[in-house]
Amino acid sequence: MGLRFPVLLLTCIMPFVCFPALADSCGENCPPGQQESGSQDSVSPEARADESKITYLVKGLEGEIKENVEAYLSTLPDFRKVNFASSEEKILESVRNALKVFGYYSPKIELVFRKSTSAELTVKVSKGKPVFIRRSDIVVVGEALNDPLYMFGLSNIKLKSHTPFRHTDYEDVKSLLFSRALTMGYFDAHFISSSVIVNTDENTADIFLVLDSGHRYRYGKITFKGDSRYKDIIAPLITIKENDYFSMNRLSAMSGSLYDTGYFESAEVVPDISKSNNPENLDYVIPVDITLTRRKFNIVETGIGYATDEGLRGQVKWLMPLINEYGHSLNMQMKLSRIRQEALVRYTIPRKDPLKDYYYFQAQQAYDDINDTDSTIFEASAHYFSKLGRNWQYDTYVAFHTEDYKQGMESGYAQITGIGSSMTYLKFFPMQDPREGQRYMIRAFGASEHVGSDVTFLQLTGQIRWLFSPTQNSRFLLRFDEGVNISHDTSKIPPSYRFFTGGDTTIRGFGYKTLSETFSNGTLKGGRYLSVASAEIQIPVIEDLRQTLFIDAGNAPDKFEEDEVYIGVGTGVRCVTKIGLIKLDLGFGVSETSIPFHLHFGIGPDL
Repeated sequence: MGLRFPVLLLTCIMPFVCFPALADSCGENCPPGQQESGSQDSVSPEARADESKITYLVKGLEGEIKENVEAYLSTLPDFRKVNFASSEEKILESVRNALKVFGYYSPKIELVFRKSTSAELTVKVSKGKPVFIRRSDIVVVGEALNDPLYMFGLSNIKLKSHTPFRHTDYEDVKSLLFSRALTMGYFDAHFISSSVIVNTDENTADIFLVLDSGHRYRYGKITFKGDSRYKDIIAPLITIKENDYFSMNRLSAMSGSLYDTGYFESAEVVPDISKSNNPENLDYVIPVDITLTRRKFNIVETGIGYATDEGLRGQVKWLMPLINEYGHSLNMQMKLSRIRQEALVRYTIPRKDPLKDYYYFQAQQAYDDINDTDSTIFEASAHYFSKLGRNWQYDTYVAFHTEDYKQGMESGYAQITGIGSSMTYLKFFPMQDPREGQRYMIRAFGASEHVGSDVTFLQLTGQIRWLFSPTQNSRFLLRFDEGVNISHDTSKIPPSYRFFTGGDTTIRGFGYKTLSETFSNGTLKGGRYLSVASAEIQIPVIEDLRQTLFIDAGNAPDKFEEDEVYIGVGTGVRCVTKIGLIKLDLGFGVSETSIPFHLHFGIGPDL
């Protein structure tokens, strides 16, 4: 019993004498300030790098090829540097696959870590020689082979012999062949063969594509659903008939035309494609359902905007888009701005096609207070509108016009009864931010004292707009406006039929309608003639933003030979947005001794 205490004491102190490291390892119970001997600070930078995730730095490539390699590498799992030996082949394979997309099958690739203390892997690539197409066999069999519309669309395919091979081009051609077949009604189309054989020794590729189009389907029964009681008024817009060859483009265009009438909240034209693979469908027909949902009887729209010519402006519209089963519609609107207040009522009656052939009757009350013009106008007119083809439209009308006015040193009251006609040609491409286009407009209006007018005159006006693009993102715009009033006494013609110029769409650098013939006291009179020309170039700055440089010139005189030409030059910007083309210009009237300048703002197409 006398030895028990020394033995116990020795048992307690032996671990600390023989294993002093245990004395320093206190784990979670360490007093404040005391650290474990195995702490992170003792781990070397190389060891930490080994446990880090590998990142990639691609060198030797540029452009879309480099971007594609980086995209492929980004899809790899999170490899650690310590396991690089087992992951190296997967990294190399990913780079090779990315290069094959662009036709590079024999690259040289070197993988090197930037330094021993880093997990950044430098991927050095020499892409080598590209593969060239040696043979390109693209064959269409079935009914499409004898369909000129289908075959014409394939005349410019990219896969030509002796050109570089790219998998993206190959997939595009496959997609074109198949999607065009479906769009034109070859619903049983399938590839009999679709392969690419690459010879890496010779850097050549042989392409074999064989599409069997099968039969072309036709339209089957056409069924109206929803608000079908209006089908008679839209009959001219139904451009398909039973047993016509199927075309998805025709269906889309027809759906768009139905919606453009303004009659319907929705107009869905849906082919029943499920019938295409039915073995019992021996006639190869596709039924079509047309579902119509009419718009509300009353629609109220409000809007507010701003333009430097008019300042702040507001608008209220009350629409009755479909009054009855004959397609009649009513449009009432009021516009208010600093210089003009206007109320208008228009009643439209379709003749045949509600989009291309109709009558409309219009009554308008307006008050103008701008510069030296103060006039109250009432006009009632009856119009016949027609549209021929896709680009031409005509408007013929009879008008009764009264105007109580004060123009500079003159004041008076005029009553005009006459007949007019306008012809417009408009073509542009593409729909959003056009790169090219033309607009031509000719208008003639004549009034005679023999039919109740206070003055006999003939007014002729014309407009020309040319838009073209020297490069993909630049624009060049030419504009011409001409006009003349032919009369034995032009002083009796009311101000709304005289010519004024200056402003956003005519001669920038001058105020809106501030240029014309003047009275002896310098106030505006309004001219007998109008002549304006403009040239404008738009230079790309960044995507959807262009800088513009322009020169405008012209005047609205009584005699050309005695009057000067006003010239405006300046610069501005064009911004393409979802609401349209936003235009901001700063113009200087350089033809004046004291050069005026104006900031011009507007929204709308150049044409």
